[in-house]
Amino acid sequence: MVLEAVRDTDLHISHFAHSVFGTEDQPDGLIALADCDDEKIPGIVQSMLDEAECDNSIIKDHMINLARLAKSQAERSYTDGLTGLFNRRYLEQVIEQEIVRLQTSLSEGDRRAARSPSKGTALLAIDLDHFKALNDTYGHQAGDLALINVAQTLSALTRDHDIVVRNGGDEFIVLLKDIEPSVVEKRRYEIEDALNRVQFPFEGQMLSVHGSVGAAILNTEHNFESFMHEADQRLYDRKSQRRLER
Repeated sequence: MVLEAVRDTDLHISHFAHSVFGTEDQPDGLIALADCDDEKIPGIVQSMLDEAECDNSIIKDHMINLARLAKSQAERSYTDGLTGLFNRRYLEQVIEQEIVRLQTSLSEGDRRAARSPSKGTALLAIDLDHFKALNDTYGHQAGDLALINVAQTLSALTRDHDIVVRNGGDEFIVLLKDIEPSVVEKRRYEIEDALNRVQFPFEGQMLSVHGSVGAAILNTEHNFESFMHEADQRLYDRKSQRRLER
């Protein structure tokens, strides 16, 4: 399959990515490339060629170039230009894969469940408070800095295999993969607490950010929209609770 993909000079880059870099765990090759460090691409290509018993340097260089083009395409398709986080399009594909993974694990029965009996996938929905007022008072440059600082804070708080997403506007998502349900509320609190401590300098003063976080845990009844909706509902509940606490 690897050599057939390379030989077809008219092959669309995304098809190349799916054919060559897609795996059982990550069938979307573009997502796999979006997650891949650029410096790792030559090694991955070499491993594929070794498996195909091919030592043609021209094919290797061609594959590396195609992979880097595909990675660039994936980054444009799946990342937010301002913050560098993944976007909603990427999130939707990953959640769909997590749903399939959950259904497959259940269909395999107790054997797999016994290996990881308490791990699941959780979604944290995050919304900033009074973001429009910050924009109106200090301008869009301050608003952009707030979003960038929130993105950096969320990225610093999450594990390598978690996914941080800018969902649009002042909304963010953290997808917690392979996490024990009993730990989700603790992580939700920690992220909300850190979010409400974010400060950044702007034109000689320190501006602060505040927000709320709601959590939902994936189950077999969910599709992408219902999973997002449940997390949003928990978020709105949390925002109402915080208003009463003030």
